[in-house]
Amino acid sequence: MAAIVVEEEAKLFAEIDERDRALFKKLFWARRDPTPGTARNECRENYEARVVIVNERLGRDDRGGASSDMVKIFLLFGAPSEQKQWTAPANLNRGDPVDVTSEQEDLGQGIREYWARENDRQGNEFFRSANAQIIWNYWRNAWLAIPDGLSVRFRPGGEMVESEELAGQIERTKSRLIANPSIGYARDSSARLIDIATDLSPVETILRNLQETEQNIDDIPLEIQLAFFKTSGGAIYVPILFEFGEEVFGEEATVFGVARNTSGSTVSAFEEQMTGAQTYYEVPIEISPGEYKFYLGILDHETSRVGAQIITVEAPNLHSDGLLLSTVLLYSRAEQTDTPAGTPGHAFQFGQTHFTPKLDRLYRKSDSLGFFYYVYGLASDGEGSERRATAMYTLFKEGVKQAQTHDAPLGVFGDHAVGSQEIRLGDFEPGAYSLQVRVTDRVSGEVLTHDVEFSITDEEN
Repeated sequence: MAAIVVEEEAKLFAEIDERDRALFKKLFWARRDPTPGTARNECRENYEARVVIVNERLGRDDRGGASSDMVKIFLLFGAPSEQKQWTAPANLNRGDPVDVTSEQEDLGQGIREYWARENDRQGNEFFRSANAQIIWNYWRNAWLAIPDGLSVRFRPGGEMVESEELAGQIERTKSRLIANPSIGYARDSSARLIDIATDLSPVETILRNLQETEQNIDDIPLEIQLAFFKTSGGAIYVPILFEFGEEVFGEEATVFGVARNTSGSTVSAFEEQMTGAQTYYEVPIEISPGEYKFYLGILDHETSRVGAQIITVEAPNLHSDGLLLSTVLLYSRAEQTDTPAGTPGHAFQFGQTHFTPKLDRLYRKSDSLGFFYYVYGLASDGEGSERRATAMYTLFKEGVKQAQTHDAPLGVFGDHAVGSQEIRLGDFEPGAYSLQVRVTDRVSGEVLTHDVEFSITDEEN
């Protein structure tokens, strides 16, 4: 468990009575159980499966055995999305520092390494390359708290090249695995651990009831919006918006959720603590394309009121061939921020721009209709050629065209493009409208259209 234990738990384990170590282990895994109240603990299953792999493979090679940094990273993050190897050029002056930044700019870690000057048993001087490295790259994964991806370097022998940034990321991922922070390590007057993991927490009880009754809970009015975007490794990035009325809960509340596939297995679970009277909250997850049932809700700890919904969704396969469109996200506000994207509270942030989704899709005449989306699968007519795409936007009211923009170029990045626009609504009459997004791949000629409904009101409040 050492690879995923957080600092506070490691300190506690060193302090407790040896007779409590089995109970500590029980509580440890209960805190990380994404599906409490069921017979399975998927987090433990995944970890123990990785231990088997370590014992069969990594623990018997030349990378330091089962206690090496490489093994600990594997147990925490799993297999890397990509593995590379970097070795210092042979023509370097021995003893001189080596700046590997220029060799691996895409990894985002500027680390200066050195040739080591050593002596053999006969006193003869020789040099050992201290910067021959294996590099493990992990793609973006919101569930593991790596919204921008991660690169980890290892020296020969499995020793990790450390940095403050990497150390912080490891601790964030360890903390992220704790699905049930309400389960703690309480001790009695004799400093012995108390077994409380057998009792379900309030959130666990709510989730069990939801799954047994399949009935929504409406004590707290709750609206939920999910969006779908392409991410690495064949996965789909799903930001989730919880919106509730003002001051419907006190100073502490928990937003929670579980996603299950058609076979009934839990593929994602979260439990996020909120403070203050917020009116909405955002949580990011990643899942594979396919059909899912989501159990989502909020618990107000002060009043014990609950709002919860059961939603069946189809996560589109945005990795398939051809021109594809993400969710067209209607928003009320776009703000620049330095907060990392793809984190709880900032699920609808892309790059440094955070979008506040317009869940009710109801706009005043004084508003602007803001929307944002990605286009995937742009064609290329040859190696090194540029991909090109344009977009045209049309507003319809009850099927009658009201306005249309010019067919303008989109910003293209690799094989995808980004579309964003704000249209002032002052000249439009109140009523029900639809926005048609029409994207054209200027290389293949393929055209894709998508309609989004919204309304305009003349009421200013």
